[in-house]
Amino acid sequence: MKSYRALIPGLVLILIGGWFLAQNLGLPLPDIWNLWPAFIVLGGVSSLTSYFSQGRTNSSHLFNATLAILLGVFFFMFSLGIWQWEMMAQFWPLLLIIVGAAFFAQWLVEIRVTRRLILALVVGGIGIFFLPSTMGWLAPELSAQIQRLWPVALIVAGIVVLFGGVFKQNQN
Repeated sequence: MKSYRALIPGLVLILIGGWFLAQNLGLPLPDIWNLWPAFIVLGGVSSLTSYFSQGRTNSSHLFNATLAILLGVFFFMFSLGIWQWEMMAQFWPLLLIIVGAAFFAQWLVEIRVTRRLILALVVGGIGIFFLPSTMGWLAPELSAQIQRLWPVALIVAGIVVLFGGVFKQNQN
């Protein structure tokens, strides 16, 4: 199990060395400062490595891994210029979907913990609900209604959390 401890630092050194070697050889590369999301992804890979090396006993490592890797990919889209930073107002629901995906991944390995599935569905569902509006896929009138009534989503989420807590107490 201790052999995994050297995995991330070793990979980081190899990647940095490879980067500088490619740069010295004149290969066209994006600006190194645009690669900052790689640190988030590496943190996720580190959590994933911990999850598997510790016998799949700590599902929070899987949550952290999923969250960090997906967030890293999300921010790579901006830092590499695929999406423009001004478009964050359109893409912010993807952040909620990413958090929902992380809760869902954690729930998949601990199916008995229904609270995680509820969180995945509520948080991810809110992101899925708002994405068509922010992306301009809806009629402007409907989009305006969603922007005005979005607090209803918070109210529904609160009701779900309250009922989840009440039913959990009744089961004990």
